[in-house]
Amino acid sequence: MEVGISDEIITTLWSATRLEAAIRSRQLSSRELLAAYQRRVEALNPRINSIVTSDDARAHQATARADGLGARGRWLGPLHGLPFTVKDAIETAGLRSTGGAPELASHVPDTDAPAISRLSAVGEGSDDPAERGISVAASLRRADRQHGCHADA
Repeated sequence: MEVGISDEIITTLWSATRLEAAIRSRQLSSRELLAAYQRRVEALNPRINSIVTSDDARAHQATARADGLGARGRWLGPLHGLPFTVKDAIETAGLRSTGGAPELASHVPDTDAPAISRLSAVGEGSDDPAERGISVAASLRRADRQHGCHADA
């Protein structure tokens, strides 16, 4: 990670577009980015309780794969190496999904909700818009413009 860049700057001020650019330019690795987010969650979550279930093992596997592919010049798409959280109400295969309901405290779905399948397809580098169901690159650019964040900011 570039000297002088704090976890707070990376995890709160940099847009997804800028983070992805930093990964592609090797200014930041996917593993370093994940570690920065994990440190922020560890520092803040006890007070705000926003992360109910964490899948660190799968996150570490995904960042190792992204960094390995990136080192060989292969990119998974617009979300290459970016960690993300998913609302607990959205079913994710193999991960506890309670939707905030006490009666679902041990609910672990076998399949992903369609939104997770589409997000995973983008992360896997699918170029088929019909398979993805969304245009993440366009959505990221639009969100960046709406919130005043730019890759070069």
